[in-house]
Amino acid sequence: MALKNGTDIQLRIAGTWVAAETDTSLSMAADMLDATTKASASAAKEYLVGETGGTITCTGLYDPSQTQGGNDIITLLQARAVVAIVWGEATTAVKLFSCSGFISGVTINGPKNDVASYSVDIQITGVVAESSI
Repeated sequence: MALKNGTDIQLRIAGTWVAAETDTSLSMAADMLDATTKASASAAKEYLVGETGGTITCTGLYDPSQTQGGNDIITLLQARAVVAIVWGEATTAVKLFSCSGFISGVTINGPKNDVASYSVDIQITGVVAESSI
């Protein structure tokens, strides 16, 4: 079994690795279409798989001077444009997931007596494909 250190998994938005990232996740799901009829065996529900989609989330330490930190990502959100996304290991010759997405949310948090942080939510649009650097 080839386990991965989560530290190696990173997010790239619009060609630049996200700054000061502390956590990222990719979540994929498929719509389940209810295909149950009166004739379904033993009154058991039946399903078909419908469309698929997903989201990506990322959190990091907030530094306004960093490229692709909280401030730059807010600019991408305000542009309302689709951006290129790469999610996976940030090393060469490694398979990654590539897709397009919209920045759907950005939060910058300034807690008392703690490091400022940010979080980003991305709505994937279209197909998620395996690729490599």
